Amino acid sequence: MQTHIRKCNILSWIAKKPKPSTEILSISTDSEASQSDFSQTNESKEPSESSSSSQPDQSFIVEEKNIQVQKRPSKASMQIKAEMVEVVSEEEVDSETHALFLSPPFDKFGRKPGDLGYDKSTLYISERDLSAMTPCEEQFWRIKMEYFDTIVFFKKGKFYELFAEDAVLSAELFGLRLTKRGAMKMTGVPEMSLDLWTEKFIHKGYKVAIVDQKETSVSQNMRVKSGDARQKIIERELKEVVTDTTTSSDGIGICSLFIHEIENTEKAGITIAVFRPMESEFFVLQFEDDKELFSVKSIMKKENIKEVITNSPAVLKEKVIPIRKDTWSQDVASTIEAMGAHSLEGKKKEALEILVSYLKYLKYAFSAQLVEYTDKVKNHMQVDGRTIEMLCLVEQPNKKERDTSSLLGLIDQTKTRQGKRLLRQWIIRPLVCISQIEKRYATTEMLENIPERGLLESHLRKIGDINDFVKKAKNYKVRPEEIRRLSSSMEEVGSIHAVLLSVISRLTPQEIDLTHMQLLADKISSFGVISKITEGFDISGDIMPLSTYPELIAAEKYKQKVLDMLQVYGRKESDAAQIEFAVKRIGREHYLECRKQESSLADGKKYIPSGSTKTVARYTTSELRKLSETYLEAEEKITFLATESVSRISKRISDNDIDLKTISMGVAALDCLISFGYCKGAKPVLSDRLQIKGLLNVEHTHIPNDIEIDTENRLVVMTGPNMAGKSTFLRNISTAIVLRQIGAKVPAEQFAGPVYDRLFTRIGATDNLLEGESTFQIEMKETANILANATEKSFVIIDELGRGTSTKEGSAISMAVKEYLKKLRCTALYATHFFSAIKPTDVTMKMDYKYVINSQNHQEILYLYNLVMGICKDSCGIDICKMTKVPDSVIMRALEIKKQRAVQ
Repeated sequence: MQTHIRKCNILSWIAKKPKPSTEILSISTDSEASQSDFSQTNESKEPSESSSSSQPDQSFIVEEKNIQVQKRPSKASMQIKAEMVEVVSEEEVDSETHALFLSPPFDKFGRKPGDLGYDKSTLYISERDLSAMTPCEEQFWRIKMEYFDTIVFFKKGKFYELFAEDAVLSAELFGLRLTKRGAMKMTGVPEMSLDLWTEKFIHKGYKVAIVDQKETSVSQNMRVKSGDARQKIIERELKEVVTDTTTSSDGIGICSLFIHEIENTEKAGITIAVFRPMESEFFVLQFEDDKELFSVKSIMKKENIKEVITNSPAVLKEKVIPIRKDTWSQDVASTIEAMGAHSLEGKKKEALEILVSYLKYLKYAFSAQLVEYTDKVKNHMQVDGRTIEMLCLVEQPNKKERDTSSLLGLIDQTKTRQGKRLLRQWIIRPLVCISQIEKRYATTEMLENIPERGLLESHLRKIGDINDFVKKAKNYKVRPEEIRRLSSSMEEVGSIHAVLLSVISRLTPQEIDLTHMQLLADKISSFGVISKITEGFDISGDIMPLSTYPELIAAEKYKQKVLDMLQVYGRKESDAAQIEFAVKRIGREHYLECRKQESSLADGKKYIPSGSTKTVARYTTSELRKLSETYLEAEEKITFLATESVSRISKRISDNDIDLKTISMGVAALDCLISFGYCKGAKPVLSDRLQIKGLLNVEHTHIPNDIEIDTENRLVVMTGPNMAGKSTFLRNISTAIVLRQIGAKVPAEQFAGPVYDRLFTRIGATDNLLEGESTFQIEMKETANILANATEKSFVIIDELGRGTSTKEGSAISMAVKEYLKKLRCTALYATHFFSAIKPTDVTMKMDYKYVINSQNHQEILYLYNLVMGICKDSCGIDICKMTKVPDSVIMRALEIKKQRAVQ
């Protein structure tokens, strides 16, 4: 059943159930709703929107935080009736006649929902239907028809309004009160709440289009009076389309992906173009992948891809966007040329064109560069997407707060947003170069021991997200307070640079290798660029009326002149009428105000009553209205010039993006290395064999264990009871290897070992019923990927392979995989419950346990969590049944069957 909105009195409701302060409440008045341009016909030719733009629409008021009833004057009375929303059934409201073009909605190519190729992002509306609309309706629908699957926030005065199906959806999702504007349902939110409501819709999976006014009602009147009558309503434009990718500062990426089959092979041809918004970088790759797309999914995991434009939507779980070549603009080719991608051909060029075109469709501005994808074996240890998930190396999807279940959440002590993003990149791309790893260790150790460490952290805490400032500047979304924050951040960068130089000058190359430290200092040494950016800007306040902006000085002087004229007019009228008038501004208008006792002396023909209170009476005159309008125009001019000056500074920020991003990278690296100083454990040393003493988890809460794997017998078979800690140990050792190769301390007493080129894990599995895949099938796909890509320098962990099929088949598969790994000569830990798959020549270790007598005089298992040499011959599954309260009769029967089979 479809839901609609019913009104009920809010005052009695408040007494029963107050709303939380963060929610939004809709309030409506008894007075007549002002007739806006949405209820005007084209024939009426109403020239102004001032009634709807200068103040909130009377059909609704939205209050935040403290719930208040706001009084408004009306012809009938001053009383206001406050109302709230309640969802009720279809039968309780009047039905609305929907526009014919929505019943059903056809796309721009004439296809309806259910037709092959239907494009839900477009809507067909004939020119005849558009011409029959009011001017503002036409304005709205011309935008909506190109963004039909997007929530459109339409600016009107101090509010952003939602219309038609968008309004209905907002009522269903968030309980916003519905009303009508002309024939369309509508609701709205204050402009100060736009970011909040945008985030709400984005969190629900929607895109949001922001339609802003290009002018106010005052500037519109100024335009029309000057003879420019292009439109007799306020001009508006689509400012941007906000998605999860474009609004986030967490390093979320977006990509275009082409997948095509390669004949007579089990491979898939892949072309992928990726955009990194925070770095403003593109890269394009073309390669062959297996049919399971392991490489593609790894790239998407590492790049934190949330939106995918693809020709094969069925193979991915991410938010998929269909390819729309009709959105390609003429400047796509020039944009690609500007980023140095003219050498790309074929699918590579097409993938980049589609991605660039989509960003332009979103009105997302960028001056990006094409970079080389650096995630290669020669640079980093390869960690595929599945391993990242199994080991919980980075944050889990949709986690807004700090995720302490991940390695990133556990070791993250960074103080800046760019520092956290870089730490994430380091974790999923561990180093393979010994010298780079050692430089990180040396710099971390030095920063850990210098007395200035606390001072550096204090400066870092005050630094904003420099990359985010640059991104906003490119889209002209940066606000004055953000420019002040950037300027303040650069002052902190300057202080950090001075501290680093002081530290470097105090140390000698004989004491410590200073090359890495000097590199950090060099990266942030260009902080002086900020003087070029904020010239003419006052860090303590607003745009400075200095010689940089002479036109702003002139506008300020003119506004003061008009204000003086208003005061002179007030004194003149006081003398003429023998009434003590004062010129007072209320809202956007100026009034002559006098004591109530003197109001009887006012000439009713000249002085037009404009309201009163118990103590004062207010009047206006034709001359006062003209002066008031002139004052508003002067204010409008200042606002325009101030906005223009902020735009100039935004351009300076954008023009200096390379220097600023270099500074940001230096700050982020310093932040990460100081954060590494909080890691507890041992500094690893290089060795041919893996030797770990006292290995713990990152939190240092587990029983320590030792392990040694020599260069000849590189595969160790692990056994032990269920719940004895095998999987936990496998995760701990894998995490330790990642920490070792990102340059952080390892949670152990001692750690020695080689540097690995790849890390593979096969721990745990779940079925995928949506894609028709069983647990066993997923296990086999992951195992096949390991066997196809592991090398002699790889580290592999496999846990309980062969589940989901018969014991004989599972044991056979387990033994065959183990033998194959031995031939590869990779370092591997192989946990299994198939004792028949273990050979006498295998190196074996087990998780120890023993039985004890409990307080009820019953025997129960006691896990020791100690890793010792040998084979555990019992998985102790029946003991787990006892712990989980399986009925005693079932447990006794299971023991009987176990004894019988043991005899056999």
